[in-house]
Amino acid sequence: MDQEDLDRLWQDPHSWRFGLVYYNPSDPRVLVPKRWFAWGGWTINFAHPRATVTMLTAIVLGLGPVLAAYYMFHNPVAVFAGVVVSVVLLVAWAHQKASSW
Repeated sequence: MDQEDLDRLWQDPHSWRFGLVYYNPSDPRVLVPKRWFAWGGWTINFAHPRATVTMLTAIVLGLGPVLAAYYMFHNPVAVFAGVVVSVVLLVAWAHQKASSW
């Protein structure tokens, strides 16, 4: 598919459940631009077979370091460091995913 076909799929109002959730089995992408603020990030194509793995990876990268720091150290500074690590991991992962297209 070329970019024009992908844009046409993305713009189809039937691809957006409740106006927020992107669900289009014809779209081969796992991550697509957000609907209202495309410049503001990505959302998951929940019709894609790898959607669940993608969502779970984002949750683990986001919460894993914070929870590990909390349970290991019980220290606010360590939890803050866990938040910083989480942000860095999520940004690096998203950058890798976005640049692989």
